[in-house]
Amino acid sequence: MTRQDFYPSYAKAAAVYAQEYPPGSNKPWPYDKPVQQRAIENLFKDVVDPSTQEYYKSKDGEPPRKYITDIVRVRTFEGKEYLYSNGYVRFYTMFGDLKIEVCNKQEAHEHANFLHETRPDPKDGHIKRFTMGIEDKVIKYDLSWTPENIDKLLELQSPRGCTLTLWDDKSSPPGKECPDIEMFKTKPFDYIYRDEYLTPEEKELAIRQHEALTGQQITTSSTSSKANKKG
Repeated sequence: MTRQDFYPSYAKAAAVYAQEYPPGSNKPWPYDKPVQQRAIENLFKDVVDPSTQEYYKSKDGEPPRKYITDIVRVRTFEGKEYLYSNGYVRFYTMFGDLKIEVCNKQEAHEHANFLHETRPDPKDGHIKRFTMGIEDKVIKYDLSWTPENIDKLLELQSPRGCTLTLWDDKSSPPGKECPDIEMFKTKPFDYIYRDEYLTPEEKELAIRQHEALTGQQITTSSTSSKANKKG
């Protein structure tokens, strides 16, 4: 049995590097592991049985489980919409003691775009395509915004429920919470982001309440909500 990968974004990021080779090298371009990935690998020393490579379970026999505290509906600069989640995983040590680790944005991964050059291989003189460096790094999203995908994420929501957040790469402020799960699933992004569901009076009240709390003047309201926990 293969243990569940709660952090798939790291393997996806590393896979891009595995295809890239500098001139004269038979080793791929080095992948610099992010700090959190190194922390997770350290954690695995305590929560994975080295003899079976399976996770340890709780004292009651419960396996590790992921919980989602925030579902984010993101609109990119290109106008496409995706989903990702933030939350945590409950792991256990060999003695059944609980260890909680953050588990954020695993429905997206960092993708490196490489610079290439065609030149003779110093080893055999043959013309080959080589990697000369990293041009830039972008975030690639793996989960499209659909009602079905939202339902799948809601199945993992924490016992206290989860927030529903809109994130617009082109706007300021970029983040805004959605007050209703059906709205989050079905309504256009701007309908929620621009508070089109509110009356003018409700918009004004929300703005004043936000300004009173933050001391900042804004032109759009900010609301908060929790997704109702499914029964």
